[in-house]
Amino acid sequence: CHDRGGYSIEYLPAALPVSKGIQQMKLILILTLLCIWLPNPGGLWAQNDQSIMPVSWDKYDDLDKIFLENGEPPPFSSRPYSVDEVKRNLARINPERLSLAGKTAYRAIEEDLKKRTLARHRDGLGLNASLEMNIEGYYHTEEDAQWLYGNEERLPMLDIPLEAWLGNILYANVTLTIREEHCLVSEAADNYSNVISSPYELAGYTPFRAFFALGGKHWSLRFGRDVLSWGNGFAGNMVLSDYADFHDSLYFTTYWDFFKFSAAYINLDPWLTDEEKDLYGVKDAYKAFFGHRVEFILFRRLNVAITETVIFGNYYPELRYLNPLMIFHNWNIPKRANSLMSLELDYNPYKWVNIYGQVAMDEYQTSYEIEAGDGGNPRAMGYIAGAETFLPLGRGYLEAGFEWAQTDPWLYNRERPWRSEERR
Repeated sequence: CHDRGGYSIEYLPAALPVSKGIQQMKLILILTLLCIWLPNPGGLWAQNDQSIMPVSWDKYDDLDKIFLENGEPPPFSSRPYSVDEVKRNLARINPERLSLAGKTAYRAIEEDLKKRTLARHRDGLGLNASLEMNIEGYYHTEEDAQWLYGNEERLPMLDIPLEAWLGNILYANVTLTIREEHCLVSEAADNYSNVISSPYELAGYTPFRAFFALGGKHWSLRFGRDVLSWGNGFAGNMVLSDYADFHDSLYFTTYWDFFKFSAAYINLDPWLTDEEKDLYGVKDAYKAFFGHRVEFILFRRLNVAITETVIFGNYYPELRYLNPLMIFHNWNIPKRANSLMSLELDYNPYKWVNIYGQVAMDEYQTSYEIEAGDGGNPRAMGYIAGAETFLPLGRGYLEAGFEWAQTDPWLYNRERPWRSEERR
């Protein structure tokens, strides 16, 4: 068991002093631009479309199903979505053409998007709080074995989401979570419930969600802690998985009917012991993920996603390395980074059917390099292939599918631990 890490900040050299008058001019300019940018609040404060629907939101599956039923590939698989993005996806579907199951799913999504508040000011400030309780019980026959149904599968005993928003541009979320400490779940064979009976059993690193989201039509900028996911695999994906408890990140996305661009900077824990720091001569116990992703739809039936990511380690990145439009591999900085690229496809040959695949490349090695014996690191590739179908059956769907995955042993790994992409 371990504590979660925080942010690290590197300060630039001292800048030239700025006069007080120039600072005031900047403030006036910013306020003027905001007044111009923000529409009249009279009709704006009715709802907030910048709320973020978490990766665990069960209606993502419903959204996939009605898109397939409409004869289109599933919506873009970089998640979570803002409410605005969900609504723009729904606007592409005519619910009258859906089956009974599709109409039921469509209405369920619409209902979830309705934001109910405890308090609202007429000038646009809204506040909300709720209580979500889960009581679970478990049993297994091998008394001396660790739980297979572990910490990731168990729901927290209590979630207390606290939300606030300002008009239709700013949203904030802090979700206080009461759940068992990870070690008590994984190591205690006689832990048969998620109910906490003692304050000493409480996981102390809550909250798992705590972020701001600023956005408008077709874009969203988020800063804070939330779970992110990039990839179309059912059991997981090769790029950015939702397996983690949280990602501390700065995240930007812009989304359109047939195109989406996303970029994410995520602070990671290096998980280096003092011995490893001394052995490898680590200067700074620093590790971070930086990635960008382009998704687009071809021929209305093929969804393509191209993603490139880089792991920085041991050196703080220079500002130029954080250019989201650059090809990361071409920085040629193997001493401080490891880059990875992936290609994903979702193809809908006929409604209710999705055929998908994913290829991730960490290290490419030609046959000549292998024969010569001096071609650098071994090949490091990963593959996912699968198919799924959702057949309407009354108000629900009959679901079926399969998935195959394979990874080379060196995928995500590097000869230095602080540049490895897997969570240690």
